[in-house]
Amino acid sequence: MPFGLETAIGLVVGAGLIVLFLRRRKRRVRKSPRLFSAFRSKRFRPWDHEAQLLRLCHGDRAMAERLIRHELERTPTMSRPGAALAAATRLRHDKQR
Repeated sequence: MPFGLETAIGLVVGAGLIVLFLRRRKRRVRKSPRLFSAFRSKRFRPWDHEAQLLRLCHGDRAMAERLIRHELERTPTMSRPGAALAAATRLRHDKQR
């Protein structure tokens, strides 16, 4: 008999380790930066609260302006970006009810 039990077990374990190594190696391959360039423009920018509010208003600029104006009337010392953030938060909260 050319192969013993230990040799067969060694071959199976070795093949399993090679498969695991190759699978991990494929996962670590970096993607091309051009592949994700389309998604970069859609990334949320935390300082752009007015754009976020406009998305929540489904593009209705008049509604977004009314909501910002309402928040500024409630708290006159608030900045415009702060008012847009408060309006977006209030709108999200109201939609959840």
